[in-house]
Amino acid sequence: MKTRALAQILGVMVALLAIVGLIAGNEHWLGLMNIDWALDIIRIPIAVALLYAGFWARDNLTVNNLVLGVGVLYIGMAVFGLMDSEVFGLLPHGLTGFDIAFHA
Repeated sequence: MKTRALAQILGVMVALLAIVGLIAGNEHWLGLMNIDWALDIIRIPIAVALLYAGFWARDNLTVNNLVLGVGVLYIGMAVFGLMDSEVFGLLPHGLTGFDIAFHA
């Protein structure tokens, strides 16, 4: 049950980040976080997966697998951000310390 609540909270947060990023443009938002469109496009399916896991998935195995998959993806993004803030050219404005901490 705790995993479902985590998916709900993170799903809403990631969805809001994606929406704000798509509306606000292609740079750093408030000098705090990266809102490059490539990152926002990645956030949309992540948010959908988390929202599905949190609100609509019927069995706990699906919830656990989706949250685990998103977690692995986010850890990978944090590691790539530590290796190269522009994630090898995919994010022209580069990840900030906040981005890397959020992904970790």
